[in-house]
Amino acid sequence: MTKIALINFFSTRERGDAGILLGTINGLMEMGIDPIIYTYTPRVDREFMSHCYPNIEIRKAIIDPLVYKNRPLDIAEWLLIHFYSIVNYKNKFKLRNEFNLGISIGGGYLGGKYTGSIVPLLNIFLFKFLVGRLIIHSASISEIRSKILELFHKCTLRLVDLAFARELYSYRLFRKLMSNNRVLKSFDAAFYMSLDYPVRDFVRELMELREESGTTVGLCLKDVSRYEDWRHLYEIARIIRWLIDKKRATVLLIPQVVFPYFADDRRASYLIKKVVKREKLIAINKLLYPWEYVKLYNMMDLVISIRLHSVIYSIMGGTPVIGVAYEDKIKGTMEMMGLGKYVVDINSISSENVKQMIDDILNQRSALRNQIEKRLKIAKVYLRRDFRFIKKLCS
Repeated sequence: MTKIALINFFSTRERGDAGILLGTINGLMEMGIDPIIYTYTPRVDREFMSHCYPNIEIRKAIIDPLVYKNRPLDIAEWLLIHFYSIVNYKNKFKLRNEFNLGISIGGGYLGGKYTGSIVPLLNIFLFKFLVGRLIIHSASISEIRSKILELFHKCTLRLVDLAFARELYSYRLFRKLMSNNRVLKSFDAAFYMSLDYPVRDFVRELMELREESGTTVGLCLKDVSRYEDWRHLYEIARIIRWLIDKKRATVLLIPQVVFPYFADDRRASYLIKKVVKREKLIAINKLLYPWEYVKLYNMMDLVISIRLHSVIYSIMGGTPVIGVAYEDKIKGTMEMMGLGKYVVDINSISSENVKQMIDDILNQRSALRNQIEKRLKIAKVYLRRDFRFIKKLCS
């Protein structure tokens, strides 16, 4: 029997990672494979999976970060924090005979200049040692800004059998760190997620807003607690006022991540609500399920998002989106979906520039929806190829 371990999954509280997980499971199950998930928040994830894959097996991550914070690199501090989880490694060696393959899935945990990438790299190293075969899927990597981290990445990624990069910028960076023939261009696995699940009543009520309000715009803001420069929020506030006052639009603030002590997108919504006091600005305080984002965004005329997976969920819903790029992974994804001209850098965002983009999108919604539909089909073809390749690799 083929057994695959999914590792480096962060948490379903991050609804982007949850989408990656659901798409990966859907693709593997189409190939007749039931994966086992290693996660940092197993209790939370079991409750989440009970709504879609109740029989899936979920285990605690092998190396569990006691303190999982993106902080400037301090190797001595990191080793002290994680010493217990590294030495408490008994009963793990049985994995060598349990799995055919390990897949490190999701998100943007590689690269940069922070300690957050070290735990996933160690998990990759240990699973490669224990299982023998390991690939990376639906991952992004950002420019590495530390010599020590660059060494960690190079040494670890050389052990990986294959990497499927989910967007163009990461594809180029993976090829620099690994041999070219071990890196394939692909798409984020969330594009392969099944949407055949019911939505809750409060989401259904939000979906009906468009019939009552006319133009409806979704806005997904990223938790701003880590940013020194919050200037982009002032520009976004101007855009919201213009949308409500001039376009008579209803604007929904929709969080994608609500995770205590890590990130909470509602903080940004709270600040915006303080600055923009408009009745037609509605802040949603509850987390949606990944398929609910897709169905809600499908009912909107436009989405503006700083979060990558709200960009993806908007595209899956067939709705044009403006991506506010805080990292290259948003630019790379938007370019692959033919929406590259609707990307603005978070550090140079201008309300006037975004207004022009909004007018352009609203004037050609139907053509853009047709274009998105074609690109979605291409994404699913690539992902189906990936899952067939994975099955072949296990046989």
